[in-house]
Amino acid sequence: MRSLAADSVLIENNKILLIERKFEPFKGCWAIPGGMIELNESAEECAIREMHEETGLSTVPYQLIGVYSGPSRDPRGIIAVAYLVRKIGGVLLAGTDAK
Repeated sequence: MRSLAADSVLIENNKILLIERKFEPFKGCWAIPGGMIELNESAEECAIREMHEETGLSTVPYQLIGVYSGPSRDPRGIIAVAYLVRKIGGVLLAGTDAK
């Protein structure tokens, strides 16, 4: 069985916000903020929650970028839904899964 995740792509001043992964898989690698969709939330809600948990920023999704489902893209078999997001508040600070 495969799992679903939502990712948030924040672009400001021609720069993309990335986190350094704190845990395996890909510990120490750069990644787009995101995580697993919980049973009681939509993909959009997950993207908002994960961005806040991992970066301290409040965001709002405004455009679906794509769905990424290649079986070899993640050893956990995760399918990711990615959104462009707009920052609406918060202070940038690494949290939960970010180093």
